[in-house]
Amino acid sequence: MARPDFPAVVSLVVPIENFNKPEVDRALEQINLYLNDQNQSDSRVVVGENSSSEVSAYACWRRVPQTKGTYDLYWIVTDPGTRGQSFGQALMAYLQKRSVGRKERLLVVETSGKTAYTGTVEFYRRLGYKEISRLQDFYDVRDHKLAFVKRIP
Repeated sequence: MARPDFPAVVSLVVPIENFNKPEVDRALEQINLYLNDQNQSDSRVVVGENSSSEVSAYACWRRVPQTKGTYDLYWIVTDPGTRGQSFGQALMAYLQKRSVGRKERLLVVETSGKTAYTGTVEFYRRLGYKEISRLQDFYDVRDHKLAFVKRIP
């Protein structure tokens, strides 16, 4: 991701109905950290473009402090108009391939267990992520935190 991509990524993140304002603010904060702090080396952000070179998706992942090769996927967002066109799969494949060269070994994904996130949960399962925990009522009453993990070969 480069600075000129920022407005397009904002236009992806802000309208997502599953994200509340604090989540949107946190996503944009992570992007700003990546773009503005030349000394940081923990965050990674990548965009996916359609055939017209327009940003249609983005992913953000970050090294987990005090670990050797463990990363958290913070965000993966696709333009609702391009869902089903494999942008999310392509981004996940890219970050996994890139992770191999950096000696990253474990990718952790956390998401909500709310019904609105059923498609998201199934997306991770289709990509081979294994559910390792479910914390009941974590985000709110009846909004569980699901954690998935995939080992990078």
